[in-house]
Amino acid sequence: MSGLKGTINTILAVDYTDVEDLINKYYFDGVESRKAYCFCAAEEVGNDSQHEFDIDGVLDEYDMKQINERKTSYMTYNYLNDLANKGIIDKGTYIISVYW
Repeated sequence: MSGLKGTINTILAVDYTDVEDLINKYYFDGVESRKAYCFCAAEEVGNDSQHEFDIDGVLDEYDMKQINERKTSYMTYNYLNDLANKGIIDKGTYIISVYW
């Protein structure tokens, strides 16, 4: 034992295309080929990268307004929180991997 105290956290590692498919299914009428919502464009990220999102299911009124308006830029966190709030995904830390 190292003498360090900590907690054990569950981290869910997911592929960015799975996130795109899920968000498109629930918020963009199931648009095929991830055309409406694209994780890489929404979050302005590149290939060979990983991005952490701590999802607790909590949204405020402004977040819900952005979701209802179907915004895409920097909205992954809000969409995932809404999905967690609705019980569609688990709350927790998500690592979204981008590799193409």
